[in-house]
Amino acid sequence: SLVLDLIDFGGASWAARELAAGRIESKFFKGIWISRVIFLSSIPVIIFISKIFVSIPNYILVLSFYPMLWVTTNYFQHYCFITKEYFLLSASSFLERVSWFLTYVFYRVHWNVTLSFACAILAGLSFHAVLATRYMSRVGRRKVVSFLEIVNLYKLHYNFGIMGFVSDLGSIDTFLIRVISTAHNAGIYSIPLRLQNPFTFGFSLFTSKNQPVFATCDRENILRAVRTEWILPA
Repeated sequence: SLVLDLIDFGGASWAARELAAGRIESKFFKGIWISRVIFLSSIPVIIFISKIFVSIPNYILVLSFYPMLWVTTNYFQHYCFITKEYFLLSASSFLERVSWFLTYVFYRVHWNVTLSFACAILAGLSFHAVLATRYMSRVGRRKVVSFLEIVNLYKLHYNFGIMGFVSDLGSIDTFLIRVISTAHNAGIYSIPLRLQNPFTFGFSLFTSKNQPVFATCDRENILRAVRTEWILPA
């Protein structure tokens, strides 16, 4: 998480806020996202070429696609927040994490344990990427963003990168458990935590969206909100 924070360094958060404020358009947001993805696509290319000359485990090749797909997921989730596509956001997050259970399927067909886990995670991110690509196609052609523009944008949104980096320091809890205990116990500790957020996302989003409505104590408004937003917890 900490390394991935440095890869994008607040770009998705900054672009989403600028889009929400009307200072940039959707095509520019899409342009930033595509530029990052194209840049990160060089990682699997480098790994694949290196594999021709040296012995590299297959799971390393699989995981080399992770940064590119993670950035796609990150930008897509931010865009869904801005466009109020809450059901699409919660459903895609849920299905992405459910894909982790494919680890068991892959392992049962006698794949390597690490490769099974890597492929399961990549399957979920790939689903997210396909969904994002299809959804963002309605925006139209992206505004091309040059490498120099990307570099200059870092000067504008570095503060969001710092915020993300600090918040993700909480991700080291699993690492600490691994240091003081075993990998098995770290897995037992971390997997429920990683699954908890998407599995309860609809409920928390329903509460956050309708908190101001419930605060009014207006029975009609509350019932209207429940009828409108029931799909989220469902």
